[in-house]
Amino acid sequence: MNKNCLALLLIMGLAPFLAQCASQEAMHDTNVKVYTIDSQVKNIDQEMAELRNETVKQVQSRQAVVDSRLDVLEADLLQLKGKLEESGHFTRLQREENKELESRLVARIEALDGDLDKKLTTLTETINQLNERLDATDNQLSKAEAGIEKINKERAEEAAEQARKAAEEARKAAEAAQAARAINVRPNGPVQISAEKHKKVVETPPSANSPEVDEGAGSDLYAQGLALFKDKKIDQAYDKFTSYLSKYPDGKMAANARFWMGDCLFNQNEYELAILDYQKVIVDYPDNPKAPAALLKQGMAFEKLNDKETARIVYQKIIDNYPQSDQLATAKNRLQSLK
Repeated sequence: MNKNCLALLLIMGLAPFLAQCASQEAMHDTNVKVYTIDSQVKNIDQEMAELRNETVKQVQSRQAVVDSRLDVLEADLLQLKGKLEESGHFTRLQREENKELESRLVARIEALDGDLDKKLTTLTETINQLNERLDATDNQLSKAEAGIEKINKERAEEAAEQARKAAEEARKAAEAAQAARAINVRPNGPVQISAEKHKKVVETPPSANSPEVDEGAGSDLYAQGLALFKDKKIDQAYDKFTSYLSKYPDGKMAANARFWMGDCLFNQNEYELAILDYQKVIVDYPDNPKAPAALLKQGMAFEKLNDKETARIVYQKIIDNYPQSDQLATAKNRLQSLK
C-alpha cells in the first residue's frame, strides 16, 4: 500500500509540470506515460492482493520484483520530470522570442502604414495637380483647335478668293489674247490657232441629249490628233481634237481631247488659253484620270505666268482631291519648290 501512495505522490508531483507543457505532442506523451504508470500501479495492487495467499518466500520474491519495478518507474518519472522542465524552459524562451518578434512586426507595420499614408497623400496630390494640368491643357487645346479652325476657314476663304481672282485674271488674259488673235498678231509672230475657234470649242459642254458616238470614226479622229501632236504638228493636232469634240462631245475620249487641246496651247506658250481648256477637263470630268493631269498642267501654266500663289493652290488640290493619282509626287515636289 505504501508503494501505491508513493506512485500517486510522484504523479501528483508531476502535475504542475504537466500543466506547463505548451506542446500538445509533449502533453500527449506525458498522458500516455501517466496512463502507463497508473496501469502498472494497478497491476502492482493486484499482485499485492495475490501475495496474501502466497508463502512468505514467494511474497519476498515478488516484493523484490515489485521494488525493482518501482525503482524503474521512479527513474522513468525522474527522466520525464527532467524532460518536462526542459520543455517548459524551451516554451518560455519561445514565448519570449515570439513576443519580441511580434513587437518588431507591429512596429514595422506601423512604420509601413505611416509611410504608405504619406505616399498615398503625395500621390493623391500629384494626381490632382496632373488633373489640373490636363484640364488646363484641354482648355488650351480647345482654344487652339478653335483658332486653327478659324485660320483654316480664313485660309479657305482666302484661297477661294484668290482662285476666283486667278480665274478672273485668266479670263481677262484669255479675252486679251483672243483680241490679239482676232487681228492675228502676237509679240512672237502670227498664231495659227484662232481665238474665235478656241472660244467656240471652250463654250461647247458635253450634252446628255447628243447622239450616240460613232466609236469607230471618233476613235480615228482622236488618234489622228494624237499622232499629229506627237509629231509636233500642234496646229493640225488642235484642229483634229476640236473636230472630235464638235462631233462627239460625249465621246469616250472627250476628256482626253480637251486635255490635249490644252497641251497644244501650252506648247505654243498660250498659257491663259491652256488654263481654260484644263479647267474644262477639271470641271466637266472630275472623275476622269485626266483631271489630276489637267490640274498639274494648269499649275505649271500659272507658274509660267509667274502666278506662284495660284499655282500653289492648284498643286494643293491635287494632294487633297487626288491622293492616289500618278501626279501626286510631282505636285508635292513642285509645291515644295514654291515655298
